[in-house]
Amino acid sequence: MADCISALPDDLLHHVLSFLPAHDAVRTCRLARRWRHLWKSAWALRVTGVKGCIDPERFFNFIDSLLLLRDPSAGLNSFELDLDYDDFNFDLFEFLQMPANELHVNTWIQHALTCGPLMRLVLCTEVPLELPNDPFISQHLTKLELRKVDVRSSTLDFSG
Repeated sequence: MADCISALPDDLLHHVLSFLPAHDAVRTCRLARRWRHLWKSAWALRVTGVKGCIDPERFFNFIDSLLLLRDPSAGLNSFELDLDYDDFNFDLFEFLQMPANELHVNTWIQHALTCGPLMRLVLCTEVPLELPNDPFISQHLTKLELRKVDVRSSTLDFSG
């Protein structure tokens, strides 16, 4: 049986990948040779928790690797970071309250902003985060969505 989906253009396959959580998008590399590196140039990343994840360091290492292995020439139009308590089997609140881990999350956000042309940034977390002091600068950013975000900073800097 022929693989009809792999015959579709990259743009259409990237559109399909944009609906998948990052961990599932990466798994598509096993579908066929054509998909092996496709996730690396996806224009949208949806970083979500993985049901049943018990190792916070493994989760953080996965996201670090995900961002490092992306094709640097591939633009990133949409970045969604959704850290929901129910997706983890460890105390996400306690883990993210450690300054080094909070800094880690902020590094992901800044990385996404520099991979442009980022037009959509979605942050969803029930854990209070000190968002980066670095400005949220992107000349292309048209949508910033903050859901369940407790911003401890007094202001967010959109200047540049």
